[in-house]
Amino acid sequence: MTEDFISVRDRIISASIDIISDAGLTSLTIPIISIRTNISEMMIYKYFSDTDEILEEIVTTYFKFDKGIFKTLEAKEGSCLDKINGYIDSY
Repeated sequence: MTEDFISVRDRIISASIDIISDAGLTSLTIPIISIRTNISEMMIYKYFSDTDEILEEIVTTYFKFDKGIFKTLEAKEGSCLDKINGYIDSY
């Protein structure tokens, strides 16, 4: 049911991150993403031309996430060590 609320593109990215976390970067292939997401390979290729493009999107996603964390930590008062620990805890 949650699949109805998450875009196909986001499902592909999320599954790709999970695949890399579970089995390593070499395991990231379109067929494995297809199995994990229950999205046809043809549909995946409509969103991404290859796994390199998926990896670029993953980096972009993490960068956006990091920027949000940095802004939150900058606004907090505390030592640099507290801020570093807050950053680590965010992951």
